[in-house]
Amino acid sequence: MVFTDGSQSRGTSPLRTGAAWLVCDQTRHVASGKFAFGAATPFDAEMAALAVGLRKATDTAGPQITTINIFADNKAAAQAILAAGDGPSQMISILASKTARAFLERSPQHKIVIWWCPSHCGIVQNEFVDQGAKDALDLPQPDFTSYSIARQRLTARAIHRWHKSIEDTSYRGEHNLARIQDLRKCGVSHIKQHPIFQKSGKSNMDFARVARFLSGHFPHGEFRQRFNLEGARECACGQPLETREHILYDCPLWVRSPSLHRPRHLSHAFRAVLILDEEDEQNRSGHPSFKQVYQFLKQNPMVATFEWAELLQKAAEDQQRGGGPTFSQALVEAHTTIKVALYRMYRDRHGSTSDFFKNYDASHLEKLTFIFIYYNIFLL
Repeated sequence: MVFTDGSQSRGTSPLRTGAAWLVCDQTRHVASGKFAFGAATPFDAEMAALAVGLRKATDTAGPQITTINIFADNKAAAQAILAAGDGPSQMISILASKTARAFLERSPQHKIVIWWCPSHCGIVQNEFVDQGAKDALDLPQPDFTSYSIARQRLTARAIHRWHKSIEDTSYRGEHNLARIQDLRKCGVSHIKQHPIFQKSGKSNMDFARVARFLSGHFPHGEFRQRFNLEGARECACGQPLETREHILYDCPLWVRSPSLHRPRHLSHAFRAVLILDEEDEQNRSGHPSFKQVYQFLKQNPMVATFEWAELLQKAAEDQQRGGGPTFSQALVEAHTTIKVALYRMYRDRHGSTSDFFKNYDASHLEKLTFIFIYYNIFLL
């Protein structure tokens, strides 16, 4: 049997960790040890203890030993030690897997069983390694920093620098959808639980489009005017200047939820508050939540895309040449006017629009495009 444990000092600098292992059978103590592990997490220390304990057990196992039972009170480490997958302490897992393979290849009867052992429940062997891991904190620490600790430190440093940079208007931009006080609250996170990552983090295309829309850096009239770029300033609906505010709230070409409406108080620079709270559909001043903005982008997949800008330009060129309706012109109509009309009909008939967007997919758009062309050529 193998018992292991890892420990980490709290509130000390530099960071200290310790690990301990015990190899025994039902009647006697075979071998044990403890060691310092440097700047690491408790998970890293537990993984190191498991790898060393397994190696000592296989080294001391005689021909009569065909089963090694390993006990650890860290469930995550117990599951990861022989997984050899991506993540923290991957190399330790790979080394432990090599040790396990060598033992298992001795005969078909050889096996290794890993058990989760509850801590501080009076199990003598577990209490032994728990104390050993704590004692190892006082040993000289090696000059080692684990991947997890290095990543935590780099992330903390990046967040600190970001909070300093976000105070600078030239960094965050004058047209950012979020106000400065809201940016200070939301911070920066690489963790999947962050609201923006939860919604758009699974798709690079979605995430890029969300970033462009929130920052205002996507092809539209106001952006072209601000940076003196070529292209139309007016909206395809006829609005003299196509702004992000107009696209989100007013443009009749796009579908939007009834709960999404223009805030009562909106400054000239469209400083709408970015509400990250999933439960806050609309704050007291009527500003949109991130959930609503993301829903709008999902309902209108052409908004804030270069594909839409290219399609509008192609449709405008076709119109200048004259003749019958072209595929580009029909596709513009299918994405906007036709889609909005069908959306309203569906909403009036069913009262809910949850299933509308499941049916209005790319193949549906293509069919509507050809119908539009046929209608304008042969029936008008």
